[in-house]
Amino acid sequence: MCLFDLTGSVAKLTGPRPWVSGLACALVLGVPLLDWTLVSGMEAAFVSALIGRAVVAVERATQLEPHLRDAGQLRAGVWLAAVAVGRPECIGLAAALAIAIAHGAGSRSLWRSLARATLPIVFAVGGLMIVNAVATGEASASGAVRKLVTHDPYWSPADAALAVAVNALRLYTVGFEVALGGTASVVALAGLAIGSALARSTRRLGLPLILGAIASFVLVTLNKTAPFQNLRYIAPTLLMLLVAAGLGVRAAALKWRRAGLLVPGAAALILACAAPELAVQTDHYARSARNIDEQQVEVGERIARMDPLPRRVFVGDAGAISYVSDRPALDGLGLGGFRDLPFARASVHGIGAVVELIERLDPKDRPDVLAIYDAWWPDLGKHFGERAFSVRIEDNVMCADPEKVVYRADWSLLEDRATLENGALFRLDIGDLVDEKWFGVELPRPHGGYVTQAALVDSSGRRRYDAQRLLAEGQSLSFAIPHEIGANGTMTLSIQSSSQPETPLRIEWAGRSTDATVGAHDDASWGQATVVLQDVRAGERIVLTAAQGSVEIGAITGAKVPLQ
Repeated sequence: MCLFDLTGSVAKLTGPRPWVSGLACALVLGVPLLDWTLVSGMEAAFVSALIGRAVVAVERATQLEPHLRDAGQLRAGVWLAAVAVGRPECIGLAAALAIAIAHGAGSRSLWRSLARATLPIVFAVGGLMIVNAVATGEASASGAVRKLVTHDPYWSPADAALAVAVNALRLYTVGFEVALGGTASVVALAGLAIGSALARSTRRLGLPLILGAIASFVLVTLNKTAPFQNLRYIAPTLLMLLVAAGLGVRAAALKWRRAGLLVPGAAALILACAAPELAVQTDHYARSARNIDEQQVEVGERIARMDPLPRRVFVGDAGAISYVSDRPALDGLGLGGFRDLPFARASVHGIGAVVELIERLDPKDRPDVLAIYDAWWPDLGKHFGERAFSVRIEDNVMCADPEKVVYRADWSLLEDRATLENGALFRLDIGDLVDEKWFGVELPRPHGGYVTQAALVDSSGRRRYDAQRLLAEGQSLSFAIPHEIGANGTMTLSIQSSSQPETPLRIEWAGRSTDATVGAHDDASWGQATVVLQDVRAGERIVLTAAQGSVEIGAITGAKVPLQ
C-alpha cells in the first residue's frame, strides 16, 4: 500500500505524460538495494510514502490561489512534520522543503508562510523530545543514544572522525557504486537530479530533494551501525535522489527538442546498470527472511511453550522474539526503553552498566529468561542464568550471530542495595549510570573509565556481582560529596575494587591529598581501601587517581566517623 501510494505521488509530480511518469516511477522502484529495504518490513516504505505525499503537498501549496494558499501551506507543513519524525535522517529534507514553501509564497507574507511550514515540524520534533525526556530521562531518541558516534563515551574526536570517514566510504561504494551498477550510472543519477535543480519548472522541489539527500547522507555517516543490515539507513538518501531524478526527466520533457534522447537514455542507463543487482538482492532477501524464521521466530515460539511461562524476556537484539512469544521484554540495548532507566546509554558503556540498572528493578520486574547472543553479552549467561536451549542457524547473513542462547535467569548475585546502604551517609555505585549522574561523576576522556565486571566474594563471605570503572595509570575519576562534614568531623571512604595486584590510589579534595592502596587480597575476593577525610563541604569534589598501574573502582561508601 505504501509503495502504491509512493508511485501515485511520483506520477502526480511528473505527469501528465504517461511515459514521463512511468519512467520516473520505474526509477524510484528500480534500485534493488532500495527495494530490499522497502519490502523488509521496516518503516522505510511508510516513510517513503510520507516523502511522496509531502513533496506533492509542497508543490500544491505553491500553486494554489492566494486565498487558499495559507491552508495549503499549513497542510504541507503537517506532512513535513510527519516526514521529520518518520525517520531522523529526513529532517534535513523537511527543513529544505519548508523553505521552498516560503519561497513560493507569492503575494502571501514570506515570514508567515515560513511559520506555517516550519511550526508543525518544530512542534512535532520538539514534542517528541519532550515525551522522550519525560518517559526516559533522555531528550534524544534511544536509537541516537545507542548508535551515534557523538554519544560514545570512550571515543576521541579523532576516533569519531575516522568512523564517519569509513562509514561515508562504505555507504558511497556499496550504496551507490555497487547498488547502481557503476560510476556511469551514478553520474547519470547525479545529472538527472541536478537537472531538476537547474530547471525553473522543477527547481523549487529538485533543490530541496538534493539538499535533503546530502543532509541525510551526512547524518547516516554518524551512525555506527550504518554499514549493517544491508545498508538500510541509506534508503532515504537514495529515494530523495531518485525522486529528484524523476523531476529531472519531467523538466527535460518540457523541452523535448533540446533534450532529445539524452535524458530518457540516462534514466534507462540507471535502470539497466542497477538491474543485475536484482538477483543478488532477491537472494539476500530470501536468506535473510529464512534466518529470521529459523532463529528469531523459532526462539519466540519455544519461549511461548516454556513451563512456567516467563514473565519477562531479556533480549539483546529484539527481532521478532517478543512479538512471537507474546511476552513482555526488556531490551538490553535500550532501543525498546524501560521506564526512565537509561538502558540505551548504559549499553554503550558496557554490559556491567546494563546489569547495574537491572539491579535497580524490583525483583518481580526483572526478566526471568535471557534470550541473547553470548558473543554480544559475554559472561551474562554464566553469571545470571542456567542454559535452557539454543537455536543455531546455518548460512547466517542477517542475525547478529548464528546462535541465539536462551537461559533461565537467576539474579541472586546482585546486591541488596538497602542492606549495603544501611548506616552509610551515602553509597556511590560506580558503573550505575543513575548513581553516577546523581553524584556528578566525571570520567577520564577519551579512552578511560571503561566498565568492567566481576563476581567475587565480599567480606561477609557471599559471592556478589558488581560493575567497576577501569582507570589506567595516571587517569582520574571524580565525584561530588553530597553531605557536609565539618571541621570537627571525619568521613571514611570505603572504595571497593577487583584490581590485581594491589595498586596505589591518590585521593584529593579541597586542596588536600592522601594515598591509599586498593586491590583484592586474592583473585576470588573483593579488595577495599579505606580513607579518612576531614572538613568536607557538601558538593566538594573528590578526585581518585590511579597513581601507579591501573585500578578498577567499584562501589564507594561514605560514613561519618566520630572523633576519638
